[in-house]
Amino acid sequence: MPEGNNLYEFGPFRLDPAERLLLRDGKAVPLTPKAFELLVLLVENRGHLLKKDELIERVWPNTFVEEANLAQNVSALRKALDNKNGGAQYIETVPKRGYRFTAAVVDHTPAAGVESPAAEPPSPRPATRVALAGSAVVAFALCSSPARHRCSRTCPRGFLFCVFVFMVSPFFVPCAD
Repeated sequence: MPEGNNLYEFGPFRLDPAERLLLRDGKAVPLTPKAFELLVLLVENRGHLLKKDELIERVWPNTFVEEANLAQNVSALRKALDNKNGGAQYIETVPKRGYRFTAAVVDHTPAAGVESPAAEPPSPRPATRVALAGSAVVAFALCSSPARHRCSRTCPRGFLFCVFVFMVSPFFVPCAD
């Protein structure tokens, strides 16, 4: 399935096929890989009826899949798109034929030769920052404690190697007696 640099917006959603990301009001919406492929296919062909056989062939190429798998993925998409309580209907079922994406979609296709600005990478999670800070404290304690002298005498590769291995795997101390 071709995945260009197109971005699609519909309702509160933003679909980025290249990054395999669906956002609702800026927050990621979890989808299975096949449900995501199905959504991209429906959005790219919005307003057009896609027959069940065509959807199955394009989402599951060269694989035997029953219509129930397709229906299950459409159901998962409807739940992810929060299609309930009189809200917007994004996917229309055409009985015994197939499905159609019915929402108005804004297609953000970058101009030829113009690169879109790279998104800033997300900052590390708070738990990751805490783990890094804890490792730094342990390394500092090792460098300034009597363990440094014991380790420098017993570790044939040197004290810094011992600290590095401890930071990578705190349960393995290579210079322990």
